[in-house]
Amino acid sequence: VAQPLVGHVLGLRVAGTQPAKLAAFELATTTESPSPLRLGGLLIDGKVRYALDIPHLGSIIARNSLTKGVQGLDTIPAADRPPVNITHVAFQSMVGIGTLLALAVVVYWAARWRRRDLLDPATRFHRPFLRLVAASGVLAVVALEAGWVATEVGRQPWIVYGVMRTTEAAGSNSGLWWLYGASVLLYGAMTAGAVVVLRSMARRWREGSEDLPSPYAPAPEPERETAGSAS
Repeated sequence: VAQPLVGHVLGLRVAGTQPAKLAAFELATTTESPSPLRLGGLLIDGKVRYALDIPHLGSIIARNSLTKGVQGLDTIPAADRPPVNITHVAFQSMVGIGTLLALAVVVYWAARWRRRDLLDPATRFHRPFLRLVAASGVLAVVALEAGWVATEVGRQPWIVYGVMRTTEAAGSNSGLWWLYGASVLLYGAMTAGAVVVLRSMARRWREGSEDLPSPYAPAPEPERETAGSAS
């Protein structure tokens, strides 16, 4: 639940350290004071299309101010601008998924506070909530990767912002491709192995297998001895 707040605090630095990245995040083609928050949208032929603008909220989120604007892309040389659409979509995907997952946590504990356990099969929204919990594992990985895309693509064309360009840091060693290929194969095999193991665990649990080596489901409550049986 604290992650959106932490992300907001860290994001406030971007306006001063990497203004081109922030402009791409916010699809800010020009400097607007105050700046709107643009939900969705793409930059097509230099114009923002298909975006929903929420007035003032961009300044509040990006600058912690009611009036400060987000520096526009038109103030940054074309050679120093990142790929805007990739950066914007990745950033909003990360924020959107993170907000959804944080909201799910808040909803769960709010329901518990009202004495409604969403994990109880008798609860009205039991199944939809469990589906969301199951999807949250995949969504969390998507948010993580989207965050790295926003970070790394948004910094382009710099490898060290304002100091060294990516083209200056790129290596020409052909052995890097072998290392990259080996990494892809290794992590691909690990992913396939994880899927096989998880599906096997689910199958054995559904079939009612006993003496499983790890907890597959909530353990049954131990039977309590009555006073008569104990005596």
